[in-house]
Amino acid sequence: MRRLSKSCLLTAALLLAACEDRNVAEIQTETETQLAVLAEKGKLTSGAVGVEAEGEGYRVTVADVVMLTGPDTKMPLGEVSYLHEPIDDETVRYADIRIASPIQVQSAAGEPQGTIAFELDRAETVWSKPLESFISMNFVLPAAQIVGSVEPSTVDIVNLTLKSDTVDPAAERTDQTGTLTIETLTAQGDQGDSVVIDGISAESRFTNVDVAAMAAAANSFETATATGENLAPSIVAMLQSFSSSDVTLTMNRVTHLDAAGAEDFALTNMRVVGTLADADKEAGKLNFAIGYDSIALPPEAFADDPMVELLAPQVLAINIDVAHVPFQRATTQIAAIAPSVGEMGADQPEIAGLLLLSTLRAAFAEAGTTIRLDGTRIQLRDALISVTGGVDVAPSAPLGVTGDMEISLYGLDTLMQSAAALPPGAEADEFRSTLEFLAVMSVRDEEGGEVVDRYHVVADETGAVTVNDQPVF
Repeated sequence: MRRLSKSCLLTAALLLAACEDRNVAEIQTETETQLAVLAEKGKLTSGAVGVEAEGEGYRVTVADVVMLTGPDTKMPLGEVSYLHEPIDDETVRYADIRIASPIQVQSAAGEPQGTIAFELDRAETVWSKPLESFISMNFVLPAAQIVGSVEPSTVDIVNLTLKSDTVDPAAERTDQTGTLTIETLTAQGDQGDSVVIDGISAESRFTNVDVAAMAAAANSFETATATGENLAPSIVAMLQSFSSSDVTLTMNRVTHLDAAGAEDFALTNMRVVGTLADADKEAGKLNFAIGYDSIALPPEAFADDPMVELLAPQVLAINIDVAHVPFQRATTQIAAIAPSVGEMGADQPEIAGLLLLSTLRAAFAEAGTTIRLDGTRIQLRDALISVTGGVDVAPSAPLGVTGDMEISLYGLDTLMQSAAALPPGAEADEFRSTLEFLAVMSVRDEEGGEVVDRYHVVADETGAVTVNDQPVF
């Protein structure tokens, strides 16, 4: 009985060792294949691959890794290692990624171009074999610094986190989310001045995603870009691989400091939002919004041009909604004329631009594209401008669009008084004339005890433009 037990244990040990050896060999072959693909795409070069068991996974080490970041730059990383942790037969976690810091950025000839130094607290990703795509990422860098040597400058980053996730990788269609946050980013210029951005946050969400199709489209786009092939099929395939996307970028505060460290510019609560809906349909929707809560300009800006103080938006909220956008059709049509536009671009840029514009207008008109500015508000020092309404794309119209907008101006009288105090000059005279024109063309109203000048602007199919039923041109 004792001999049988020992035999069983010995057999089990041999089987486990054989299994481990087989896993090591498979991981090494798989890694070498992936590196060969990246090398063929011109992404990197690398040396020998080593694999050995570590904990519940395997430590993979790749020697002499060089990232080829562009035709003229490269980054020698040296030895890179990570834990290969199988989750199941289809997914693998790459954890505890180790890269030596600092990294030197070099020219193709090996000349120093700068350095990237960082502290890496966490670095892991999850790879799906069937999808041939990363389905999640999690990176935490407490600190990072980028130093340029060709044009001396330094960028310091504090507490960077990057996360992405796929809600249900096994589903035919799923959602993907991503988040990037940076506590502080400081860019130091070669003259001693600097830009400081506090509280950076970027969030993205793609809905109803065919992850395999999106990954295939991205690979196709990358190949077409490298070979100079038509990009349209890849872009259309990418658009067809998801239904909608939302991207939001916010920055709590942006400041500029002069060489002495004095603050001479500040912007608070900067936000940029981009939303794309129905990308996989013939006609989709697009929203773009940008704004901020306050701005402080340097005094010399006012000294050089007093009009800046009157016209600089103190609070900004621009909102653009575009409906019935033929993303896929426009992409295909632009690709069809791209060779012609490229040929005449250098010698006849204006004609090339007109050809591109006319192609886009025709595609948009066929789809019935509309553009609206509802919710747009611009707060000046002495006045507030709000806009509602919009236009329809109409290539047959001389202006290319038809439609109507309601513009409300609060504080025109105060603005005119401030303009009257401007020093003499051609620009000031033109500005005063514009304000006088607005006073003549307006329909005065009252809102909450405040005087409001309203302008109903109409552009028709004949090219005529009227303001409050009075022709302008």
